[in-house]
Amino acid sequence: MPHMRKRAPRNLGININIKGITMQKISVFIFIFLSSVFYLHAQNVIDSPFAGSWYPKNGQMLRLQIQKYLNDDKSDKITDNILAVIMPHAGYQYSGTTAAYAARQIEGRNYSRVIIIGPSHREWLPNNFSIADVKYFKTPLGSVEVDTQFADKLRKLPEYKSLGYQTHYAEHSIQIELPFLQTVLKDFKIVPIMLGSLDDKTAKELASELKPMLEDNTLVVISSDFTHYGDNYSYMPFPLDNETKNNLAKLDMEAVSLIEKKDTSGFSQFMERTHDSICGESGIRLFLYMLPEDSKPILLNYNTSGAITNDYRNSISYAAMAFTGRWNKGKAEVNTDTSLNEDKPKEEWNHKERETLLLLAQKSINYFLNNSKIPSPENLGIEINEHLKEKRGVFVTLTENGELRGCIGEIYPTKSLYQAVINQAVNAAFNDPRFHHVSKSELHSLKYEISVLSIPYRVFSWNDIRLGKDGIILMKNGNRALFLPQVAIEQGWTLEETLRHLSMKAGLPPDSWKDADFMVFQAEVF
Repeated sequence: MPHMRKRAPRNLGININIKGITMQKISVFIFIFLSSVFYLHAQNVIDSPFAGSWYPKNGQMLRLQIQKYLNDDKSDKITDNILAVIMPHAGYQYSGTTAAYAARQIEGRNYSRVIIIGPSHREWLPNNFSIADVKYFKTPLGSVEVDTQFADKLRKLPEYKSLGYQTHYAEHSIQIELPFLQTVLKDFKIVPIMLGSLDDKTAKELASELKPMLEDNTLVVISSDFTHYGDNYSYMPFPLDNETKNNLAKLDMEAVSLIEKKDTSGFSQFMERTHDSICGESGIRLFLYMLPEDSKPILLNYNTSGAITNDYRNSISYAAMAFTGRWNKGKAEVNTDTSLNEDKPKEEWNHKERETLLLLAQKSINYFLNNSKIPSPENLGIEINEHLKEKRGVFVTLTENGELRGCIGEIYPTKSLYQAVINQAVNAAFNDPRFHHVSKSELHSLKYEISVLSIPYRVFSWNDIRLGKDGIILMKNGNRALFLPQVAIEQGWTLEETLRHLSMKAGLPPDSWKDADFMVFQAEVF
């Protein structure tokens, strides 16, 4: 028999060898490479996991559903500029109709940036916010680009906390808004802010940091449902009966009414009193602190899942609201003196008003010494005009024989100026921990100085601080300290010397200012 060459056994791992590189190794390399490319792509995009459950997975069906919701809204279009909306974030079969009322009001308007502030439902974020580190969010209607440049600015804020991809992927409060925005707007980028639960102090500080960054081409979307009623939500402030529908509406409308009045304090007190289960309440409070004075809130629609299903055992309430106005006015309010060519800021308080405030400070201390309680202007026989009733931050400084005797204030405008002066004068005299209480024998020798503050705003480099014009707030690792604008000039310090002293005042090493965060404000001092 002729010699037969035996066929080599099949072995796909070793049948080819090129200079020592086996096909098996090449296959593994290609697999790893393609897997890495896929992984990197996946990590740059959040492809909505809610398509097919919270709304249709098919893009055409989704667009038709949203368009039907929009067409069903027969209300008049708002002609004024809209700077923000409140929208619900439940499944579209429940909240889509209400969400459409807000979406229709912004339809066709030009916004290049949309900031979506949604509550964190799964991650505990006390006094923090987070932004997904991705470039795109994807829905059946296509991809929406993230404004990464703006997001990077926000990541420098002290309240920012980085969270993993999966946490953002699983959060619905931001993603549910996207198909509506894709339907009614064009050529926009988003800033997806996942917000934790904020105490009032943090809400004010974060608002003061965000507000100066907002421009006329920015739309803010507050993503929030309202009352979550029933055993599923551990919230039943009233029994399930024939009055549940009316009681829910009454509770929700109390919250809405406070938002319409822009009554941030009242809204906070409402939440403390009722413990209402409004999931986006921190976002609402944060937004109310940012809202320009001339903005007008408008309720567009209200509904409940209980009314939709005719079952109130577990019901979620939905409200759509729009807010008119312009952000650039808010920006001017925050920073009223940005001119580097003026040596002195414009004086807002006339001579008589200044005298009134100084007299309030002096008489309040005297009254407290004699009565052990905070006086009212009527107790002091001082008349207050409307201008002095505006809310302002203020510091009251006491000196005696040229030496500091007390200095305490409040940075953020939570009280009428006259009331803040009364309170802080008493605090400077009796509650400054650096000094003993002022005595009656000292009253004749005390000198009074009042600093009325603008709202603080963030600067991204210590080089941006203007010595003698800017009050400075240094923040690092949970420590913070403040100098009024006049401190550095009075002490004869350079900017670097000022920041060293401010670091030490914050309980930090002298050079800590080099990598600290800063906010600044201006003050009218008299």
